[in-house]
Amino acid sequence: MAFCEFCGQQVPDGQLCNCSGAQAARGQAAAPASAPTTFCEYCGRQIPAGIPCTCQGAAAARQAQGYPQQAGYPQPGGAYAQAQPKTGGFPDKVRNFFGSLADKFRNGDRNTKIKLYAICGGILAAIIALFLIFCVSWGYKGAVKDLQKGIQKCDYERIFDACVPDDIIDQWKEEYGKDEFKDMLEERSEEFQEDIEDDLGDNIKCTIDIRKKTELSKKKLEDIEDYVANRFESEATVRKAYKLKVHVSIKGSDDRYSDTGYLYVAKLGNGGGGWKVIMGYSDSMDLEARLS
Repeated sequence: MAFCEFCGQQVPDGQLCNCSGAQAARGQAAAPASAPTTFCEYCGRQIPAGIPCTCQGAAAARQAQGYPQQAGYPQPGGAYAQAQPKTGGFPDKVRNFFGSLADKFRNGDRNTKIKLYAICGGILAAIIALFLIFCVSWGYKGAVKDLQKGIQKCDYERIFDACVPDDIIDQWKEEYGKDEFKDMLEERSEEFQEDIEDDLGDNIKCTIDIRKKTELSKKKLEDIEDYVANRFESEATVRKAYKLKVHVSIKGSDDRYSDTGYLYVAKLGNGGGGWKVIMGYSDSMDLEARLS
């Protein structure tokens, strides 16, 4: 024995139920392809235009609007309703909430428009806040990461990007020519790789772990700005700076260099290119000796 999907009563195997719901469904299936159709707003089923859908959602809507229930159509809470998937979970509530807001917005509900604008504004503010947090937290770490990768890959171009103001790099490219400047960096990278492999062996691995971060005072920012100007003849300004306590490890197949000390990072403006590691400033670790 089987059960009718519309009224829930048992029907013999191989036979069709004669309830109006089943008859309407058979009528829908037999409708000519050229007949106009629409989609039920409750279950999404394609139905002939002008014929009510037989789903439980449509039945409940008709009952709520005061229309009499037709015999054989599924009743809210009946056997057919029990066979339907459960709704009302969090995704449905979210869809219903925003769907009702959208309907009211289209219909000109002023309070709803204000609410929707507030929600959108809150979402936008949250995205901006996350972006700013990401930039602040990753900015100086990005410069340290570039230095670490430059050492590990024996890549002087990456080391320059991490430590030299952008306006000075651009100036050197203009003075020497871009191609010649690139050749000089590649030559220096090869020399650095030979030197470090002579000391430590092959398969160089470098890590720079930040143990502590201290933001520097305005006076220190001025000192770093003077240091950058004197060392590189750069006009970059210093907007922010940190003193980082770091542990540096450079390991090869034969030996290992390891030390704990300080590195300074500064956010350079006026063409300086943002966050840079300020090598050689104050009590910085003597990584330049390792890189030279």
